[in-house]
Amino acid sequence: MPRVHASLLACVFLAVAFFVGESLGFSSGSVSLACDSMYPLHLTLGPQRSPSPFIIHASKEDNSTIRVTLMSEAETFRGFFLQARDKDDQRVGEFLSVQGGGQILRCDEEGNSVSHKSPEDKRQVSMTWVPLQHRGAVIFQATVVQRYNTFWTNIRSRMYNVS
Repeated sequence: MPRVHASLLACVFLAVAFFVGESLGFSSGSVSLACDSMYPLHLTLGPQRSPSPFIIHASKEDNSTIRVTLMSEAETFRGFFLQARDKDDQRVGEFLSVQGGGQILRCDEEGNSVSHKSPEDKRQVSMTWVPLQHRGAVIFQATVVQRYNTFWTNIRSRMYNVS
């Protein structure tokens, strides 16, 4: 293959890889491809190995709703993906509302996941969650993206018991 053709082919490949990589980065929060793994599709990049600077806090608002807050006191983040999971790691319950730059998504069932709406910096997002028919243990689990190549997976709240 002539040198000019090989260079042109390499440029085309890099351009396609860049645009595919950007579209799989989920800057708009459309993360349906990651419903099960909760892993951002940032090509070959892996999660941070350091402890996450982000925490999930949940508190009961009344007998049927739990207020869930994803936050950091020192860091901002651009993206997140959060679900409630039972002891068998199945998605449970439904999110009713999101404040602070998020949106409710459908992963199998309507409203069982939430994510960011835009890549703007955030320090905190809060959600209202209801268990529906779920009874028993629940953990809120998240993936948080600080920057495109800096993200943490498997961030978990403490376990809550829903009765």
